[in-house]
Amino acid sequence: MPRSHRSFAIGWLLVTCLVVGCPAMASARSTSNHNDTQSRNRSHERTEEVIPLGFDVLPMLGTSSARPRGVRRVSLNLIGGLSGGIRGLELGSALNVTLGDVRGLQLAGVSNLTADRVEGLQGSGALNLTGGDVEGAQVSGVANLTRGDIDGWQAAAAFNLAGERVDGLQTGVVNVTPGEVDGLQLGIVNVAEQSTASLGLINVIFGGFVDLELNGSIDGLLTTSLRHGGEHTFNTYHVGLYPSKEGPLPVFGLGVGWRHVWTADWEVSVDVTALQIQQQVLGESSTFNVVTKLRPLIGWRPSEYVALSGGPTLNLQTFDAKASTGSIAPYDVWTGTIGSETSFAAWPGLTLGVRFL
Repeated sequence: MPRSHRSFAIGWLLVTCLVVGCPAMASARSTSNHNDTQSRNRSHERTEEVIPLGFDVLPMLGTSSARPRGVRRVSLNLIGGLSGGIRGLELGSALNVTLGDVRGLQLAGVSNLTADRVEGLQGSGALNLTGGDVEGAQVSGVANLTRGDIDGWQAAAAFNLAGERVDGLQTGVVNVTPGEVDGLQLGIVNVAEQSTASLGLINVIFGGFVDLELNGSIDGLLTTSLRHGGEHTFNTYHVGLYPSKEGPLPVFGLGVGWRHVWTADWEVSVDVTALQIQQQVLGESSTFNVVTKLRPLIGWRPSEYVALSGGPTLNLQTFDAKASTGSIAPYDVWTGTIGSETSFAAWPGLTLGVRFL
């Protein structure tokens, strides 16, 4: 064969090896690596130390003294116990300490301390402390502190802390989530970076919205309001005046609402607001003259920093029958008394406002 033909044949053989042989070898290596990973996982599952039943009086006094990192199917602890993980049920009158993860049900009279994640239900009388994610429910009589995310329900009588994100429900007096809440926060104080819905007296949504609003209604109430919240829910705080015959009276109030943003320029919302009118009863200050308003409103944003709002309102005023101010209804629709000391008035109305964004 001529030298030029031999060179061409050798070159063609090299190209064929690169195009066909290399991907085949890479695929073989990939398959081998995948099989090795599966083999290691199966080996780990086979070698995981699972104890059918463990019993402790205290951590390191009982089964844990011999096998402190043993994973237990059932764990029973007279006062407190220590294990490497739970794969079923753990009950402790005071304390459960888990060095691994919990899959199943973990209940303690005082506290659960889990180094890794929880899949299932974790309940305690005082404190749940978890180093990983919680998938399921975490319930405590005082506080839940979780380093990971919550996928489910986190409930405490006092304080809840999620490490980053909540996908579900978080209920307590104070709820704190550094990241996003995709679901509902329900408490007195709720804190989150973003939230689909947070209902409470004080909601702090760092990535939410804040509006300053000036409102007037046909009953004469004039208020300046701070409106802030997350994607759908918001809180309102009001200060204002009511021009009574005796002179202007101060007004204070709180409210909660829901909104839906149609476009960048249009919004629909519904809120419930309670306004307290400070007045005099026989020369003494009275704290009982409350106007509650249900307001379905439409907002339109003609510019980047200003929006106009308005809509009908349903008003209910309850007040001391001896109050000099009496009913503020612009017309009588429904009035009456409750007992001998309380009067009420109800009427439809109209509210118009300007929002500064």
